[in-house]
Amino acid sequence: MHSHSAGSLPASDPTGRRRGRMLASLATIVAVLLVAVLPFPALAQIQDSRKKPSAGQPARVACDEATDIFQLLCIAYRVISNNHVDPVEDGDLAREAAERIQEEGLAERTEGTPPACALPAPEFEQVCLEIDAVEDSTTAVEMAIRGMVRALDSRSAYLTNAQYEQFVAGIENQDSTGLGLAFALAEDGQPCSEISLTCRPVITEVYDGSPADGAGLMVGDVLVELGDTFPAELGCREVVDLDRFPSGTSVAVTVRRDGKTISSTVEAANLAIPIARGQVIDGEIGLLRLDSFGSSAEADVRKVLDRLTDTGISGLVFDLRGTPGGYVDSAVGVAGLFLPDLTTVVQMVSREKVETVSARGKELSPDPALLPMVVVTDHLSASASELVTGALRDNGRVTVVGERTYGKNTGQSSYHLQVDGATVGVLHLTTTRWLTPHSRSAMGGLAPDVEMELPPCLPPAEVARRAISAMPDTFLPFDDVGDSVHRAGIQVIAMAGITQGCGAPDNREFCPGEAVTRGQMATFLSRSLNLPAAGRDHFTDDNGDPHEDSINSLAAAGITQGCNDTNDHYCPDQPITRGQMATLLARVLERIAAVTDLSDARPS
Repeated sequence: MHSHSAGSLPASDPTGRRRGRMLASLATIVAVLLVAVLPFPALAQIQDSRKKPSAGQPARVACDEATDIFQLLCIAYRVISNNHVDPVEDGDLAREAAERIQEEGLAERTEGTPPACALPAPEFEQVCLEIDAVEDSTTAVEMAIRGMVRALDSRSAYLTNAQYEQFVAGIENQDSTGLGLAFALAEDGQPCSEISLTCRPVITEVYDGSPADGAGLMVGDVLVELGDTFPAELGCREVVDLDRFPSGTSVAVTVRRDGKTISSTVEAANLAIPIARGQVIDGEIGLLRLDSFGSSAEADVRKVLDRLTDTGISGLVFDLRGTPGGYVDSAVGVAGLFLPDLTTVVQMVSREKVETVSARGKELSPDPALLPMVVVTDHLSASASELVTGALRDNGRVTVVGERTYGKNTGQSSYHLQVDGATVGVLHLTTTRWLTPHSRSAMGGLAPDVEMELPPCLPPAEVARRAISAMPDTFLPFDDVGDSVHRAGIQVIAMAGITQGCGAPDNREFCPGEAVTRGQMATFLSRSLNLPAAGRDHFTDDNGDPHEDSINSLAAAGITQGCNDTNDHYCPDQPITRGQMATLLARVLERIAAVTDLSDARPS
């Protein structure tokens, strides 16, 4: 079973928590994080080279004849050789494996016969000699596996069971401990950047069911003291990490509320922080915050969007600052909530194939795909965050505001290595690279459309206001739409990239009263359906027409048959009638239904 994810291996952090620290760990795993939990190869399926020992040489055996610990070496070799995104050389794997054993400085074998070492490939003779030479064969094999991984890329890693559990807990937002608070900096209600007598941390979130919630702490409380002493000076980024206390720690908290000072002692605990959270700013801006692309991300975002859209918001800010990876299925699902069904979300490139993954199954009402939208990123927005950002931008769905993203264009899969039914470690291998729908790579980071400083200590409301300010025309895409009864529909197709307006080159007008030609309609429908290019020219009267490619795509899809009896003319300049429109739209609906039925019939 594949369980793909996109994200980064969390750093070892005794207090736990989310976001940026997941990017600085043992090995940074994923950018659009593909974490796949796969069954290990059956031992009987591993076909390995045999090498007969010469006189006096320690015994060598085939992998299927080896003891458990050497079977582990063979399994790891086979998983790496068969699944890494790039072909790997046996010589490179063996060299790094032998060097890693040497670096560990294991005690030398002084007596006894070493166990028969298995040769995954002939090039591993030196690896076996290094294992023969030390007393602890089990640790030597583990170091050999770590060496093989080191020969691959900086994103691949060999994890112990404990490290893998920590990694998964980080993705699922289950590794946090503290009081259950989030802070921003404010001075008399205005944002500030460094703690002083007047610039203080202000509580912006109190997580439901947390110790802070039970103690009666509230959003808007101004923090005076936290713990035995309160640092006199902290920078903006440090404020985000103020609530860092091991479970069971008693913490003295003093806040100021409505001119009164309130003190209490709160005991830190393990926190269940929702992955997705939302609030309405200024009565019309929806602010959606996503901490991680865990297994529940799509469902959690769906719930938040349902609540936000029910309030009648007129625009949405999607905050992905500091959000690393998670499961790729979750990233695709989240992106799909904002896109029409069957829209391309990402291209996954493995050693064997290129797979185009599309949005499916959106059921929200009102449809968030109709909302004007801004995505906010920073240099810690990685992996799945970049996948979603790239998908929404390439589909003309969002304006990206903030900083250039982290820059992670690979995905990893997790292979649980088992011996006698017990998992002894996890290989986390780079198995894919990913591209946006327009075949762009995230390597080096995705640049924002509008650069803007949105530091993590900003109050959420200020983040929303500044982000929306970057696109003043969000709610009125064209100057000539005014109070038209069709304004909402025009806004939708503008945000979806179906129309670019009629006033080239500035495209500040839509011309809502003008008739549409058959050629223009072909382009609208082709963009709406994301139709592929046609393999041939279908009509003789559209050569050189700016809509020719769309016309041919429409014909190839069976949506149009032309405008004359011989089906060799399309009449691109002819205005379209309501009757013709009905036929075209009926064929569009038939095509969507056929594609959907075909997709539903595919094995999962």
